[in-house]
Amino acid sequence: WLYANMLILKYIAREVMVTFLLCTVVLMAIVILIIPFFQFSKVSGVLDEEFFIKILPYFIPLSLGYIIPIASLIACVFVFGRLSHDNELLAMKSNGISLFRIILPPILLGIIFSLLVVYINTRLAPYCITKTRSLTIATFKSRIFSPMTTVREIKLPNYRITYSDYQDGVFTDVRMIKYDINKDDLTQEIYAESGKFQMDEENAVFSLRLNKVLNTTWR
Repeated sequence: WLYANMLILKYIAREVMVTFLLCTVVLMAIVILIIPFFQFSKVSGVLDEEFFIKILPYFIPLSLGYIIPIASLIACVFVFGRLSHDNELLAMKSNGISLFRIILPPILLGIIFSLLVVYINTRLAPYCITKTRSLTIATFKSRIFSPMTTVREIKLPNYRITYSDYQDGVFTDVRMIKYDINKDDLTQEIYAESGKFQMDEENAVFSLRLNKVLNTTWR
């Protein structure tokens, strides 16, 4: 009897783990392949595929903090749904196996997954966020503030910034064009003879100070 119970517990635990791993792989592939490229496509000219490859090792732990709970829920629903559909739950209860013993493997796995998520959110996530921010700042520095840079356009979600040259920390012929994201219409154009980026590395904030500005607004 004990041996039979152990076999059933191992069977349920194995099915939950296999389904959990499959769900985790699929969700991770969706998150990694779609979301970062969708976000970084809004900021072109500076952040590219090379930057994505650099931050990928730090993006995975951040994603796991959200993926693990979702994958656990999906795995339990799939496994117990299949057991119920195949009348395996009915057969187990007919042989005197209590419901608590049947759900014991998912409960134990849930506790382990919860501790793992706590560790990711309290230990790994802050470290990964810090490294991602540092890499972003370093990329902006190398692509924009380097005298050898070839970047002459920065695309933001609703702005496009262009300039003709960059020397000694000063951008010349700076043009900022603002679009309406919903209607894709031009709403504002700002032209300046020169400008200078100011960077707050602690808060990861960039600001642009312009000189001799001509501001045109369309309504």
